[in-house]
Amino acid sequence: MAAGFLLPIILSYFFSTSSLSFTSTAIKNDERVLLFPTMATRKTASTFRSKHNITQEESYWEVPIHGWIFQPEETSLKRRAFLSLLRKSLDLQAEEESSVILKRRVKPFLVDNKGGKRLAVLLGEEERRTLQQRSKKNGHFKSVVKLSDEELCGALGLTAPSSTDGGENALSQIVKQHAKSPLKLQVRMVTSPVDTRAFTGTVHILLPHDNNSSSTTTKPTISVISDIDDTIKKSNVLQKNDLLRNTFLKEFASVPKMSSLYDHWQTKYQVQMFHYVSSSPWQLYEELNKFLKESKFGGSESSTTFHLKTIRLKDRSILNLLADPQQSKLESIENIFQLYYPTSSREHSASSSSHHQFVLVGDTGEKDPEVYGEIMRRYPQYIVAAFLRNVTGEKKEGNRLSTAFAGVGQEKWDLFHEEDEVSFKKMKNLDSWMTS
Repeated sequence: MAAGFLLPIILSYFFSTSSLSFTSTAIKNDERVLLFPTMATRKTASTFRSKHNITQEESYWEVPIHGWIFQPEETSLKRRAFLSLLRKSLDLQAEEESSVILKRRVKPFLVDNKGGKRLAVLLGEEERRTLQQRSKKNGHFKSVVKLSDEELCGALGLTAPSSTDGGENALSQIVKQHAKSPLKLQVRMVTSPVDTRAFTGTVHILLPHDNNSSSTTTKPTISVISDIDDTIKKSNVLQKNDLLRNTFLKEFASVPKMSSLYDHWQTKYQVQMFHYVSSSPWQLYEELNKFLKESKFGGSESSTTFHLKTIRLKDRSILNLLADPQQSKLESIENIFQLYYPTSSREHSASSSSHHQFVLVGDTGEKDPEVYGEIMRRYPQYIVAAFLRNVTGEKKEGNRLSTAFAGVGQEKWDLFHEEDEVSFKKMKNLDSWMTS
């Protein structure tokens, strides 16, 4: 009886989070890992030192790691069932069912997700860390690694600046040296010594604002929050049959002029980040990333993050694809704002500092007007402008858009279409929108 009583305690000890915190799980030869781009930010926390009865502020970098581990499956019952569903939905012809594009697009939906894995990463060439959170049933893993200024410099391969050099700390010097060129931290999954594969990703470093610079003479830095479907990529979301065909059977096609517009913004205004917020699932990440690069969105020097939907064919999360995108999109954009301005909404509204501002780009097909209108009411001083590709024939003074942008000045948002040269010319000149 004693052994039976102690067994749960013994098992809970050996399999607790703390006992395994320094032990990572090997990535098997038949498993793959995708690392998604993220953005690291600097945080400051207050710590009370009871021994000296003082409160000290400690600064550190939060480096988010987000990835997906899975085992590809070439043939399976899931594949046959999924193809059968597509065949019925799209009335597939024989040549379409055997197309290379369909096979490529369907493949990520049919993998065997690997949950319960505790993985390790190498940040740059020096910092190895075991991730605290195990992968979930859908194969996704998310953890935050904390680094000091010196550790970040080491991971980036930079010489750690002296904290006493000219009275400036390490961070101030980093900001001055790299203000015009966003830093990127290379992340690599730790694999076994005999595994020659490299699973790599990028963490973009959001440098804090230089408080010593004059806000009256220094222009704010700009980031773009952009939708994908029917904003920069032809999808025809409102016609579900067209949407499925454009997603699974055709090479992705860009909306005319949008790539050159983003490239113009990148070149003229040194856009710091392009955040792509979409209702597409993470299973399409590789194809979407490939599309952006081949279509040259944002220019060759741009930094991008993706904010997509998480679904798993085996559980109710598959219903996320059919859910109203308004709430999920609001949450994604709110999370982006929290990276730049980690305070409450009320503090945002009261703050006079707006050293980083955003351009919102979407379309009228689904809920972008309602989402962007709400964001602009919450954070009016942080939005340069909102631009909506008009795919539904909306009128700016119509009931829908008047309601969506209630309380937002009409000079802060506009409709556009690729065939309308006037609207495109107005969008290109962000200076006029910053002063409106």
